Amino acid sequence: MKYFDCHCDTLTCLAKNGGNLKKNHINLDLERIKNQFCGYGQIFALWSDVKNVGDPVEEHFWGMYQRALALLEEQKDYITFCRSADDLENAWQAGKAAAFLSIEDASYMGSYIEQAKELGIRFVLPVWNYENVYGYGAVADNQKGLKPAGIEMIRKMEEQEMVIDVSHLSEGGFYDVCQITERPFMASHSNARACCDHLRNLTDEQIRILIERKGFMGINLYRAFLGREGCGIEAVLFHIEHVLELGGEDVIGFGGDLDGCSSQFPKGFTGAESLEKIVELLLRHNYPEDLVKKIFSGNAEAFLKRVL
Repeated sequence: MKYFDCHCDTLTCLAKNGGNLKKNHINLDLERIKNQFCGYGQIFALWSDVKNVGDPVEEHFWGMYQRALALLEEQKDYITFCRSADDLENAWQAGKAAAFLSIEDASYMGSYIEQAKELGIRFVLPVWNYENVYGYGAVADNQKGLKPAGIEMIRKMEEQEMVIDVSHLSEGGFYDVCQITERPFMASHSNARACCDHLRNLTDEQIRILIERKGFMGINLYRAFLGREGCGIEAVLFHIEHVLELGGEDVIGFGGDLDGCSSQFPKGFTGAESLEKIVELLLRHNYPEDLVKKIFSGNAEAFLKRVL
């Protein structure tokens, strides 16, 4: 079985604090994935809290970007930096993992946002938790929509066939994206609000729109987005089942947010080494193996083929 995850902060964490991608002591490394899956794809987010970066933000981003590339280059025998669905297929055929880059909070790139595609960044989250020049994070103001700069940026991303990622974006911004775009978009690491009433999670209406638009929704393994304090990995099953009940068999997958949620996982999950527990959980609840494969990689792979 393969695994494709649509959001983690591992490269950001390693770039800031040191370590390597092959084997480390944070939440995710290539060795732990290899021990469980025969193929691996990952969208690695580049992120920093812009309120703590200072000016000029472009310099901080550029340093982060260069360190991320260096970390991938160090492990080039095991992982390939990808920019297209064909690159993903070629990496897997060569027996390597596939790495894509996203930018979490477009304002972190500063003026480099104009060069995002040339830099190999194919996925863009307009905002993080705060208000920025482009719009509002869901936890900042969930009703307000995109700002004029955000509308312009989304239109440019659409023209360049970049992928818009609405995780963190306000509901108002979500519906603005729906109006502006025609291509499928994604919520890389957002859960179902019907199962856990958190502003970062998606309403049933938003999930239905993702389904209609042939987008993608990645289940986040952050405990606060899964359920009550102390919840176990069974909470992952509740969110998946809810999306399936809405008709999301072809859009549901994972965006685990490993190394981005301070290791605040559900009970029984400690990091990448625990992913096989979720496989076992689904099989134990009589999920057909073909459906489990779609959730763990097939849907993400199909989405990338639609958009890249």
